[in-house]
Amino acid sequence: MKLLAKTAALALLTSALTLASCDGGADSSDPVAMTDAGYSKLDAQEYEAAEADFQAAIDAGAAGASLKDATLGLVRAMAYTKSEEAAKTFTDFAATNADLLTSKDYSAIGGELMSAGYAQGAGEIIDAGIKRFEGDVGLLKVLDAMKAKAAAGDADAASVLGGLGYL
Repeated sequence: MKLLAKTAALALLTSALTLASCDGGADSSDPVAMTDAGYSKLDAQEYEAAEADFQAAIDAGAAGASLKDATLGLVRAMAYTKSEEAAKTFTDFAATNADLLTSKDYSAIGGELMSAGYAQGAGEIIDAGIKRFEGDVGLLKVLDAMKAKAAAGDADAASVLGGLGYL
């Protein structure tokens, strides 16, 4: 009977340790699971924790669409904690993975940076997207939203857009 109780206690301890080491259940060797965990944390506005999950997914060997998902998640999370680094990370990724990105990606990241208050990065990414996807309605809407912020007195937005030739 004592052996059975010890075996049950050991099994319970092993299960608890396994769950604790998985950081909420994300498989630390599965980039997709880590990316999913990152998006859950991003949705909960746990930006630093989300950054860690996305970076872990990238470090674990995410490739192709998984790499794109993890990198865009990382950039979105960093928009609120390290805005300048977020913009640079997106720009660097775009330079080496242009075939993976769509106009919606540029719109989403530009909009995210604008929401986070980093007009410089938002403007540069929107501008790059407009140059790459000329005439894209989504990008032009994000540009219009930034112009509206400038017209409403946002000096940073006005300065960036003026510098890029949009005002």
